[in-house]
Amino acid sequence: MARMRVRYFVPGGQAESFETAARSMTIGSGQGCDLRLSGLGPLECTIYLSEQGYYATNEGGRLSINGVEGPGFVRANDVLRLGDTMALRFDIVADAPPPAPAGRPLPAGRASAAAPAQPVRLGARPARHGDGSPAR
Repeated sequence: MARMRVRYFVPGGQAESFETAARSMTIGSGQGCDLRLSGLGPLECTIYLSEQGYYATNEGGRLSINGVEGPGFVRANDVLRLGDTMALRFDIVADAPPPAPAGRPLPAGRASAAAPAQPVRLGARPARHGDGSPAR
């Protein structure tokens, strides 16, 4: 499952980030918020995963997404502005792919790393009568 990440600057100019694997994230200054930032209201925004994608809601402050005021869908690299001064860059972090198996890579269509299959030699077919019974 993918994770949500927001990146932002704190007073003094230091870059920070917050990442979660949860299906929703709350942002504000209140104690119940997942991401607590000073200078915001107690609860400014909730971002959650819906069936159509990630959606940001305005929970009582000012929210704009890429300069457009109000709630809406967010995608990777969108900029959310909260309140008068806070800007966050939203990102989606994909889970790491599983580690590659040891040994050489497999050719397309191969299901295992076992030795390559050898061709099968077919012997002569036994003669059969028209009714399918073996010939003698």
